[in-house]
Amino acid sequence: MTQLNFAEAKIFAREALGLINAGVVEDALRHLLSARLPQMFHENPWWIREHSTGAENHAYFVDTAGRNRRGFIDTLVGRTAIEYEKNLENDAIYQGGYRQVCDYCAALLNRGVSSDDVIGILSDTVRWYAFSVSIDNEPTSGNQYGASNITLHLLDVVKLDDQSDENLRRFEIFINRYMGRQGSRTLNARTITSDLGLESYFCGEHIPDFISTVNSAFSSKERYGSIISDLWRNFVTRYEGEAGNEFSRESYTNELYIMTLAKLLCANILNGEIVSANSGDLEKVLTGQWFKERGFANLVEYDYFGWLGEPPFISDLLSAAEKMQSDLIAYDYKNIMAQDFFGSLMAQLADKDRRMLL
Repeated sequence: MTQLNFAEAKIFAREALGLINAGVVEDALRHLLSARLPQMFHENPWWIREHSTGAENHAYFVDTAGRNRRGFIDTLVGRTAIEYEKNLENDAIYQGGYRQVCDYCAALLNRGVSSDDVIGILSDTVRWYAFSVSIDNEPTSGNQYGASNITLHLLDVVKLDDQSDENLRRFEIFINRYMGRQGSRTLNARTITSDLGLESYFCGEHIPDFISTVNSAFSSKERYGSIISDLWRNFVTRYEGEAGNEFSRESYTNELYIMTLAKLLCANILNGEIVSANSGDLEKVLTGQWFKERGFANLVEYDYFGWLGEPPFISDLLSAAEKMQSDLIAYDYKNIMAQDFFGSLMAQLADKDRRMLL
């Protein structure tokens, strides 16, 4: 669970209450929250980044008159649809926001998201209401889900009018439970590149482990490392027609990171959920044995990185993979669209020889 900084939360709550009492519009409250979330949750989890970029998502639903409508979801974090209003102590504003949450949840159902995975949140940034969704009746033929097809069920309420430590702990749990849900982040080419690519926060957190493993390997097995370096240079010379290209340990490390990430994502998708390290399967994923046991004989080859999947280096690589999996647990591996997942990620390897080598 991502820890809440109570001091920062108190500052935010007082400031937000001041704005609400001054009658500001909800956009001002939402922008304040987006600015303050990284200060309240210093670990900068994925859902904070999603909150800042997940605004104004397209929504398709049926209105109360039975007409197909198109709109926007205020903020979408994984499978959690959020509607912000300016003051939920006003009953008319609360009811209007509630209807919006109904429409947003129906829109997620129309995207193919299971009702069990949909969460709706209504908030003015100080008062927070979380709802689950049940389907009362299916839409008529040719139509989409709308508010008349579903019922929202109140799951939890927390109000930051009370800034005691006990209530702030409830807010910490609320945010982690409903915004930072495991398995709720959509996995596609865009999120792989932005969330996990070479310029991502995720990579910055995990690449030091790969740098350490590669440096240790080349230092302890200098002769084998020299062979790898020569093979690299020969490959570049063959395809680029230029001799004298130097071996880049940084590029080699980046490619090891991307290859390891690809193995983990492929295994998680095939498994429908995170592959656990406890069963010993994670090491098999890294060596390729896990894929062979499932009929994918040539998915993982030995090539330029196979020696790092053997003792003594496999233990370091396994440790890095376990840390990555603890973050990758945020993604939904069951609802996967057919698309080129890794093309944009590979494009981050700037030089053609690097992409071809990988």
